[in-house]
Amino acid sequence: MAQPTAPPYDPAWSSVPTDDLSDVELDDDEIDVDIPDEEIPPPDISELGAPPGYETLGFTDSSVPPPYSPPLQTDNSQHQFADIIYLSEDDARDSLLDYVTEHCCYGKRAAREMNINNILPSNALHYKLVTFTEDRSTKHAFKPYRGGEVDGPENGTPPGPWEIHCRPQALFYEEVCLIEVPHTAVVKTCHRCSGTGKITCSKCRGSGKVKCSSCGGRGRKTYRSNNRTHTRSCSSCHGSGKKRCSRCSGSGRVTCDICCGARRLKWFVQLTVTFKNLIDDHVVEHTDFPNDKVKNAEGTTIFEETQDLVHPITSHPDEELNNMSRHIVTNHQTTTQDSMQKILKQRHTVRAVPISEVHWTWQTSGSRFWVYGQERKVHVPKYAKKYCCGVF
Repeated sequence: MAQPTAPPYDPAWSSVPTDDLSDVELDDDEIDVDIPDEEIPPPDISELGAPPGYETLGFTDSSVPPPYSPPLQTDNSQHQFADIIYLSEDDARDSLLDYVTEHCCYGKRAAREMNINNILPSNALHYKLVTFTEDRSTKHAFKPYRGGEVDGPENGTPPGPWEIHCRPQALFYEEVCLIEVPHTAVVKTCHRCSGTGKITCSKCRGSGKVKCSSCGGRGRKTYRSNNRTHTRSCSSCHGSGKKRCSRCSGSGRVTCDICCGARRLKWFVQLTVTFKNLIDDHVVEHTDFPNDKVKNAEGTTIFEETQDLVHPITSHPDEELNNMSRHIVTNHQTTTQDSMQKILKQRHTVRAVPISEVHWTWQTSGSRFWVYGQERKVHVPKYAKKYCCGVF
């Protein structure tokens, strides 16, 4: 079987062009120009060993499918829904007056005198499903080794990725846990520096010197005096055109960025456990009121259920809600299976957000506005009277 390829371990230093700075004095830190290192290949995977159960492991995370478990038997009883609340006509009128007061260009007179011809109360239904999942992936990983215990294969057979104990801090709390798989560690000489702890400085390429940015490496600078051009020796580099490399302090060598000077690396199989939420929702609202406003408005929770696996809602009087619940629940099951995630818990809720559609007339004008949410927000597409400034 072909071994997985791995990305290089060295950072990619960006090469920055130097402009003509012959007449500009710069500090040492301003002349640092990173030169890309040559790509350093990762070690041969065969040199790291192949712990039982991890023979095809590479250098990038590879998801591991959870073990099969039979479907859980959950309660499929009839779902019960709480009563919903409607806004009254007085609530709608008072809310509009409060809204107009907060807008300096809206005239209060229209709000006070307008005739409310009709109020159409309703409730938007906001359905939401949260699926709390667990994903496990493994890869070869390393850390600088400066001595200490090494839990290698001689201590036993490594446990499988899903046999290692790891639990979330709380349900529906997203987090990532990194775990060293027991009995998979091995110490190797650093492949980056060959065990020296030092590598060639990428800025000066080992010379210990970099081009002087004050004179552009020419050793001399030009200036004008009395409409004539003159040259003089660069005072920054004393005419050499070179300055000591600030990164390596002139030695041409820097600490290895892989082993951090430790010279050896401890390789091991790293298990990454990711707990995250898969969230989908849907608004059921049968008017032309903007649905996006419903999601952010306060409402009454008329239904909430948390189970290992929830059953779709099927008994609500609004068939659109039932259909969307079935669709979202099924979609979450398919998505988690395709992405090799394990479902730990599911919670779905239904919120009822009160909406009152108010039809009004004032003088020769007429239109409508909405009062929505328990906090009585107002949505006014067209107000009766606006002014450029001030409140009337």
